Amino acid sequence: VSAAACPVFGYLVDKSGRAIVWLLFSMCLIAAIQYAYAYVEWFPPTVGVVGMGLSYSICASALWPCVAIVVPMEKLGTAYGLMTAFQNLGLAVSLDLRLA
Repeated sequence: VSAAACPVFGYLVDKSGRAIVWLLFSMCLIAAIQYAYAYVEWFPPTVGVVGMGLSYSICASALWPCVAIVVPMEKLGTAYGLMTAFQNLGLAVSLDLRLA
């Protein structure tokens, strides 16, 4: 889902120019899906997986371009490297928790 949706959401974020609004929407969507997974018995898992893919696409399309706005040009490579490291750390920790 994310591979197909990222270019579409990237275009929409660029067109609207409201990356923060898109980020807030993405976080609300993630929270709603996590709530549904936890408390709604009839919630179909495929809807959750597609929704999480869409919310990740929105987040990636809106968050990564904001780094270039906030971080000075001479530290941009370090900022992207740290973002990638923390993202991978989150994936590793979540995988470790599932295996435990």
